[in-house]
Amino acid sequence: MYATGFTVRTMSGAFEPGGRIVGESVPIRELVLPFWLTPESRPRFQRLWGTPGNFHKVRYHYDGPSGRRSLTLRLAKEITYTTEDGFDADIDGVYHAVVSALAVNPMYEGAESISEWTNPTDQFSVEVQGNGGTFTLTYRGATTQAIPYAATPAMVQTTLGYLSTVGAGNVTVTGTPNAYTVAISGSAGTLTGDGKNLTVGGIWGDLGWEHGNVAIDYAPNIGWFEVWNPTDQPLWLEWVFDPAKSWQFPDPSFGQERKWGRSPGQDLERMIVTPELTQMLSVMADPFMDTYVSADLSNAAGLFNGVEPLYAVPPYTGTADDPVLMPVVCVGPAGAKATLRQRRFWSAESGLEA
Repeated sequence: MYATGFTVRTMSGAFEPGGRIVGESVPIRELVLPFWLTPESRPRFQRLWGTPGNFHKVRYHYDGPSGRRSLTLRLAKEITYTTEDGFDADIDGVYHAVVSALAVNPMYEGAESISEWTNPTDQFSVEVQGNGGTFTLTYRGATTQAIPYAATPAMVQTTLGYLSTVGAGNVTVTGTPNAYTVAISGSAGTLTGDGKNLTVGGIWGDLGWEHGNVAIDYAPNIGWFEVWNPTDQPLWLEWVFDPAKSWQFPDPSFGQERKWGRSPGQDLERMIVTPELTQMLSVMADPFMDTYVSADLSNAAGLFNGVEPLYAVPPYTGTADDPVLMPVVCVGPAGAKATLRQRRFWSAESGLEA
């Protein structure tokens, strides 16, 4: 079978930003598929499609000159089983089955890609709030010796490297005295600090020096994903994020701001920031899907205060050899993972390449 035919249906635009007046026509594909069956294969064939109370999704594949493309189908009406003229099913053991099926998504799905980035290190920002005295740092139960309040990053790195839970080759400290970025690889843990021996300011009443503090938080790590859309249809990105204090993921406009009444160029580098995640989060940019869904299947949209992905990757954007690079930012522990799924759709079984 090779066909590009479809009918159209007008869908309401009531929920679209800007409120379309007459809605939008979308394609509907209904396929009529012939099959030859034996009495033995007919029960399996019926179970494949399901029943009126529980229709199954069935994949139809077309292996053409442009490679494999697929439609996901569900029954549109009851399967008819007949015998062709000249055949007797009871004698010749042959059935002719005619299946009418609707495409769940009217576009043919081509090759998809799934890529991952894992936060490689525990990375922390450390702010030493004091002008005298010493402080200590603790990682996975091991505590450093006293560190002078104005220690250089190299001194802090050396001191942390002595810890049995860190090791000299697994820590890098950058920044300036009193404001450090600490990256620890090889294990996952939490860095804490003790500033009770730090002093700040001057004399505090009759109680002597005021205690200082060591403020520690996760520092961001950046990963990169390769994105490309060789098809004639928009590509809506799908993300999955592990628990972390926060993630930032890209939603660049590719120059499509006008559709949303935004200033040209305003969203060329748009990023969306998640709240703190205590469970995995799925993000689907396609406006016909639930955008934010947690691992327990609860709708997490309320956590984003109305912020939604807006933009698809336009048709014919980038290639596998020359992709668009998109960043993700993780503020969280080593090992936290981001996954990107790119499902690519075409309006025909074959052809339409750029």
